[in-house]
Order: sequence, then C-alpha cells, then structure tokens
Amino acid sequence: MKYIYRIAPIFGIVLAIAVQLLIPDSTAHKAANAPYYTYTLFAALGLFVVLELLSIFVKKLASYFEENGPFWAGVAGFFLVLDLLTAKTAVLSVQLFPSFDNV
Repeated sequence: MKYIYRIAPIFGIVLAIAVQLLIPDSTAHKAANAPYYTYTLFAALGLFVVLELLSIFVKKLASYFEENGPFWAGVAGFFLVLDLLTAKTAVLSVQLFPSFDNV
C-alpha cells in the first residue's frame, strides 16, 4: 500500500496529461501560441519519475513520498479540475480565469 502512495503523484500527472491532450479546449478561449501547460505537465512527470527512481535508493526520499504522495496527487487533481472548469468547458469566466496556456 505504501508503494501506491509513492507513485500516486505520477498517476495524477498522467491523468492530467490525458485530459489535456484528449479533451479539446473551449472555443471561448483565445488560442495559445504554444502548449506551455502541456510542457509543464511533462516536466513535472519527468521530475516525479526521477524522484521515484531515486527513492528506491534513498530511504528518506521514499518515506517522504509514502507520507506526502497523496498530497502531490491531490495537487495534480486540483489542476486537472481547474483545467476542466477553465480551458475545457469555460464554466468559469474566461476573462477572470484564462486557460493555463495563456497565462
């Protein structure tokens, strides 16, 4: 069970990447110059994969992710929901909540 907590952030980021790539953006938002949010998600995924591989050898890092892995998965989930409410469906006001690529 502790291993699931350690890799939970990776699953959260992969889910956020899937939503970003598979669900089209709302037409209410201006098109972005480049997919910066997608780049950021891939960078975060790479970081957490490297940290997970390091945690195999560094026990202090492993215990950190066993305790805080669900928190980081929740952070990824929060950004996923915010992306769904802003860029994908435009439920939140487009003027006050631009898509992540336009920030």
